[in-house]
Amino acid sequence: MSRLSTSWNGAWTIVALVATAACGGTQVKTGLGKGDAVPPPPPVAGSKSDGAKEPVREVSKDAKKDFAAAADYYAAQEKAGWSDDACREASDRFRAVAREHTDLIEASYMVGRSLQNCKFDKDAEAAYQAAIKANPKHAQSISNLGDIYFRNGKVEGAKSYWETAIKANGKLTGARNNLAYLLLEELRKATRDSAGWSTIEKQARDQLSQVLAVDQDNVRAYVLFGL
Repeated sequence: MSRLSTSWNGAWTIVALVATAACGGTQVKTGLGKGDAVPPPPPVAGSKSDGAKEPVREVSKDAKKDFAAAADYYAAQEKAGWSDDACREASDRFRAVAREHTDLIEASYMVGRSLQNCKFDKDAEAAYQAAIKANPKHAQSISNLGDIYFRNGKVEGAKSYWETAIKANGKLTGARNNLAYLLLEELRKATRDSAGWSTIEKQARDQLSQVLAVDQDNVRAYVLFGL
């Protein structure tokens, strides 16, 4: 599980929005439509290095205990292999934690993450969109939306979300690896003597170098470097 931003004052907003979407109420605009439908624009997310400090947040023992119980279930399913029922059950458990402990953004994020494991993309999208509506700097939710959009063929939309996620948190290795992959796809379509080839190559190398600066054992980054 990724460590998430703790700067969040609208946890109940997330829970309410996710619940509304699940019940068929007003939903955030989806980016998963067929054809030329494009994802909504990502939020404007400044860098964590912009000088703003995240407030100290105290998490109660009960909140930690409840989250740990849901996380234990999640970890067990991760080990055993996900099924549709397990994904729904995991998301329900984290949703219950989020309702009980309204300042625990990790629980709300894990609602979307649980659903994403079984490619319940529309429901996961709604959960992530609700999270970033409450906190536009919720980098992991932004990045995961990029994953969902890419899986559904929305390449340019995915790219925008990964770039925005990195602006919010430059240490997101998944988003950087994904952007490097897109750059390698550009290189495959170009020739070495074409204009911009060396620039694209450098951009890809820079992304991967940033990944390895954070995680020296990141296998995917080494594979992409090899390519």
